[in-house]
Amino acid sequence: MDLVLPDLTKCKQVFSECAQDQGNLSGASLKTALQQFGYNFTVQEIERTINIYSVSKKSLNAKQFVNLIYICSNVTTEDKYKMLFLLADTDCDGKISNNEFIQIMQRLGALMDEEGLSNLMQEVVDNNDGTMSYDCFTSLLEQILQ
Repeated sequence: MDLVLPDLTKCKQVFSECAQDQGNLSGASLKTALQQFGYNFTVQEIERTINIYSVSKKSLNAKQFVNLIYICSNVTTEDKYKMLFLLADTDCDGKISNNEFIQIMQRLGALMDEEGLSNLMQEVVDNNDGTMSYDCFTSLLEQILQ
């Protein structure tokens, strides 16, 4: 899978120009920042997006903003597996580490504990460095959702 990596320089610049809420982006400031990348989210989409990242804070930090730009650059709303993969890939390197896998599965409400999720990932990893590719991730999701 070919991924478009975020332009970190532009992300940092836009984030610093738009951040208001204690150095974070929320509501109108997030909408303004996204528009600078050509993304026009509705108010409801902004609220849902913020809730995916942080239910309690109601804002995004710089790392979360870069991850959101990464997702927007690579998916359409119809591509749920790809969206989940990119949401899990918090360091935007095109693969999912053990910690990233555990975090996304917990967000999705997995009933396994961290050790169980870690063991599951180790059974299916397809990279020599212990990370999971997009193809491996989608295959695993298809098995889980059957």
